[in-house]
Amino acid sequence: MRRFNFIVLLIFCTAIFAIHQSFSQYWFQSGAVASSAADFNNGASISIYTQAQSPQYSSYAFWIGEHLANSAFLQIGYMVSNETGLTYDNCTVSGCSSSITLQKGTPYWFFEYFYANTPNSSFLGRIGSSYLFNNSFNNFSFNYSPVDSNWHFYVNNNFVGGVNLGSSDSGTDTPAGLAEYANASTNTQYMVPIKFKNMKFYKNNMWNFVTKAYSMISYGYGSETSLSNPYGVQEVSNKLNDFIVGSGLSLAQNNVLWNVGYSLNIISNYPINGSGNYSAYSSVAINSNKTIYLNQNKTTRAILEGYIGKGYGSYTGNDTNFTVQMYSNIKEYAIWQVQYFVNATSQYGSVSGSGWYNANSTANVNLNSSLIQIEKSERAVFLNWTYGSKSVSLSPSLHLSVRVDSPKNITALWQVQYFVNATSQYGSVSGSGWYNANSTANISLSSNIFYHNSTARYIFSSWGVNNKILNNSSLILHVIVNSPQAISTVFSHQFFVSFKAENAYKEGINATYFYINNSKVISGQFFTESYNKTYSVNSIYYKNVTFPVNYLFNVTEPKSISIMLPVYNVTFSAKGVFNTPVNASAEITFKNNTTMNFYLGRNGTKTIQNVPYGFAVGTIKYFGYSYKISPANGDNQQFIFVSPLFVLFLAVIIFLGIILYEARKHFLIIKSEDKMIDDILENNK
Repeated sequence: MRRFNFIVLLIFCTAIFAIHQSFSQYWFQSGAVASSAADFNNGASISIYTQAQSPQYSSYAFWIGEHLANSAFLQIGYMVSNETGLTYDNCTVSGCSSSITLQKGTPYWFFEYFYANTPNSSFLGRIGSSYLFNNSFNNFSFNYSPVDSNWHFYVNNNFVGGVNLGSSDSGTDTPAGLAEYANASTNTQYMVPIKFKNMKFYKNNMWNFVTKAYSMISYGYGSETSLSNPYGVQEVSNKLNDFIVGSGLSLAQNNVLWNVGYSLNIISNYPINGSGNYSAYSSVAINSNKTIYLNQNKTTRAILEGYIGKGYGSYTGNDTNFTVQMYSNIKEYAIWQVQYFVNATSQYGSVSGSGWYNANSTANVNLNSSLIQIEKSERAVFLNWTYGSKSVSLSPSLHLSVRVDSPKNITALWQVQYFVNATSQYGSVSGSGWYNANSTANISLSSNIFYHNSTARYIFSSWGVNNKILNNSSLILHVIVNSPQAISTVFSHQFFVSFKAENAYKEGINATYFYINNSKVISGQFFTESYNKTYSVNSIYYKNVTFPVNYLFNVTEPKSISIMLPVYNVTFSAKGVFNTPVNASAEITFKNNTTMNFYLGRNGTKTIQNVPYGFAVGTIKYFGYSYKISPANGDNQQFIFVSPLFVLFLAVIIFLGIILYEARKHFLIIKSEDKMIDDILENNK
């Protein structure tokens, strides 16, 4: 420990006090000096109890002071004079500007300084009574101010003066809190013990408690040393930085007065450095992360909201970086708030509510709309919310409240929908509307034929989907809706074409079927399939006979087509031998094995029209007579029959002939008989 040699207060010298003319040679000094932890400081401070004293031969002073790096010296405290008298109270190197009357035994504050390497023989400083409280602790301090490069002196935080001493720090020197019996000639005077506490030094822009100090029993600068120093120092009840100086106390030199550390215990659910044992009055900086992530994907964290401190010098507040002063054993309880991250997402629209939430709080997640138009014919419809394996609110609400007891990934589920626009130029089509993606739209057309008039119509031929013509002519279309669908109908413009079979006389023939492009068409029921298409009449079916035809036509408007068939009219006639009409009966079999029975009528004539060439055979009968008939390629058929009249006539003729014959025969017989008679007569003559 360094030895202190302080210049005694010159106010106690005969050069200042006219009251006391004795030239004593002892400056007894006792107290505590700070350890080297307080070196290179920029100031010092101490609290000293003010108490009346009764010195008989000289004065007492109680102060804190130190040398500076350039050997200048300064000190501040209070003094108690042994006499009442007038003295200067504000002195500089230029002289003293005022004076004060000191009362015997009464405390007065003072500060004093000495320039470097120029010991003064006169007092430099001030003496005063303002700001000082008797029978209580008063704080005395000094510190360097970089603003004006002066050392400032304070009494109970009241500025009382300043001086430029040419240095800004104490160098390797440390402050000392001392009691001094100044300018004494004897060591028998009793000094009432005075309490000192809270010795501090100013360093690194902050005040720091002296955590370790040594006892000091010594003499001031220039003092005689032949008389022992009887004024001791000791701790007060083992209190840190709390000591007493005066008569009847320990005289141990360089003993450690205090060096007891305190424990700092940081109680936290999560790691925070800083717990341990520290020197008393030391400053311990606690720097802790405000946020600690509790899982790898950083969705759970703990937020340090502050500390609750227990113990003198502890900290209570919301800061996470702070300093505690080790005035006692300290416990700092870290207050953590566990938080979980809620990640609310939506493929469509805008979702709010993402962020960090306190554990077991409620997250309110909101979606701005339940319907988002993606494009003109595409939209998304909000379905429900999901988080984790849970699905909630199947009757969707845009607001979701979730208890945040773990990290949450909340997702808005959407159903993409596409618009199916089904239109038709003719008729009515159903099924237009919005459909879920990949669902099936059922589109139907009211009818497949729409008549413009009796000779023109439109017939549904297929569906068109997104400008692609399908090979589908069903009135119901099933479409997988995986994109917007533009569905239209395709119609053929058809014209009515009437077909007529004719004979050579341009007379109409009631043909059963026409085969057009190898498809059977009933006469009078054909509409073209498409506009301006070439068609072929392959054959005509008439009387169960297929007539080959190779007739080509195309249609751009309604038309009527006549086709001549190779048919003929057959006339059957029957007469008697007298050229009279005979109502003969006839039976004709056509190639289709159908039979036609008829009578020639009273006129004896029957014409059968439009008989296919070479396709008729049969018989004609009359009065028991019959003829085989086979009209060939239009030949007329004439037949002669014996009529009943002719038979009657013939019978009459025969009868008359017989009569005539018999009459002639009779006549001849008679004649013969007459001749015979004549001959006989002749002969008889």
